[in-house]
Amino acid sequence: MRNTFLTGDSLTMLQTLPDESVQCVVTSPPYWGLRDYGTPAQAWGGDPGCRHDWEEHLQPAAEGTLTLNGNSALRAGHQGSNSATMKPKLSAFCCRCNAWRGSLGLEPSPELFISHLVEIFAEVRRVLRRDGTLWLNLGDSYSGSWGNYHPHSDGGKRGNKLRDSSSWNRPGYDGTKAMLPPTANCPGLKPKDLVMMPARVAIALQADGYYPQTQGPCDDAGAGCDCAAGGRVLFAERYHLGEAEPHA
Repeated sequence: MRNTFLTGDSLTMLQTLPDESVQCVVTSPPYWGLRDYGTPAQAWGGDPGCRHDWEEHLQPAAEGTLTLNGNSALRAGHQGSNSATMKPKLSAFCCRCNAWRGSLGLEPSPELFISHLVEIFAEVRRVLRRDGTLWLNLGDSYSGSWGNYHPHSDGGKRGNKLRDSSSWNRPGYDGTKAMLPPTANCPGLKPKDLVMMPARVAIALQADGYYPQTQGPCDDAGAGCDCAAGGRVLFAERYHLGEAEPHA
């Protein structure tokens, strides 16, 4: 058996594969609003032939931080360097065609993130065989509130000593709108709402033609994962592993 590894942007690499050539896809895309992997920004949506006129959009990090080196928790080493909640998110919208320039997972709204996943997984469905399956692992997050921005001790353990720490009363706990985390201020979501992102994505993919088959919990949720309880969903390219479509 000979293995071939394709390295690059997922959407670009998928477009090089022939139709119905893949039997199984297993993937875990970036969770919305939680990680910044430093990948180059790219243009999404809009008019491909547009001569884009970009207007930058800077979304503050926790504590209202606007400096690109991150807020006090990140600089103190309490969060990993790829945390998207501790650094402001810089992206841009085209003033002419409303295209968005940025990295997957750093969209300013759940709807924009979901639309980009649907675009990618439409290409996945094209390359899946008729008996193919998609295994999707996707974590959840909360709409901006300070409940998921508690400080950590140097050892990463939570305890009563945290409440005696000066870092407990960080700026932003006063509820000032400008100080809210980057997943805040989304229409339709209240502070402390679970975004329900796995369910939203599953329904969007179902509407786009996938057949959800089963779902299960995210095993990482209780093992140091900083996301809310996410989930894994199995999709079939067809209703079952044969040629027939579902009965009416």
